[in-house]
Amino acid sequence: ARNLVFLLVLSGSLQAADAQLTTVAVRDEEQPLIASISKETLWSNRDGKSCTWFHPRACMMPGKNGRPVALMNLQEIGGSDYFGPVHWSMSEDLGRTWSVPEPIAALGRDSIPGRSDDLKAAVCDVTPQYHPPTDTVISLGHVVFYKGGYFARDEQLARYPVYATRAQDGTWSQRKILEWDDPRGEFIYTNNCGQRVIRSNGDVQMSFTFGPDEANRMVAGVHATFDGQQLKVKDVGPAIHNSAGRGLLEPSVTQFGTKFWLTMRAEDNCGYVSVSDDGLNW
Repeated sequence: ARNLVFLLVLSGSLQAADAQLTTVAVRDEEQPLIASISKETLWSNRDGKSCTWFHPRACMMPGKNGRPVALMNLQEIGGSDYFGPVHWSMSEDLGRTWSVPEPIAALGRDSIPGRSDDLKAAVCDVTPQYHPPTDTVISLGHVVFYKGGYFARDEQLARYPVYATRAQDGTWSQRKILEWDDPRGEFIYTNNCGQRVIRSNGDVQMSFTFGPDEANRMVAGVHATFDGQQLKVKDVGPAIHNSAGRGLLEPSVTQFGTKFWLTMRAEDNCGYVSVSDDGLNW
């Protein structure tokens, strides 16, 4: 049997659902894959006296004595698109209990060179992923700009992916930028909220949503290299287009069998899925 950890935000409470997955042989009729699901409330703010955790995302990684542990990234939400510093929490019992969330210093709020006002460069939409070849966790999100206690909607500068890495000894790196020198990403290029895949050669399969301006953002498959310290763009495939509203947003990639599968959010009341053999051509 295998264990999966699902994290849900329900009415201000962060809950973990632990699903026991059993591999079964399909005989005369299809048998269910999920044998059972149990739910535990981790932290609650129903009384308004604590904080409301948001964006909980976890990855599995090897722990002490070879036992698997789960690492979660999460951050407090204080209003529409307004988030606190990114935190981390650990579970050593397959998601049933978690350590007290601790802030990641690199994924807090930074001053902006050349600005004398209160505009800060923060981080949100972070997804952690374990990279087996380097025994490292990559926590990748994107930059967002806040002023005072709100999302500075009319003062957003260029948006791009930022990340921090967690080493074997539990230390976190400084904030780093995933660089992409392409004019098509002048306004924004990002993998925010994106699920990724570690390829057999150690490269990171991901995707970008990007555009030179706010409307008509595109999506493309991306191959990136990672050496345990630096994440670097290696190849970017042809763009997928949708002209409704802001275009295609928040792409995520997974792998099933020999195929890569890409899901995308859109603003035409639809979601989309695309399939690829190589993660670049969809």
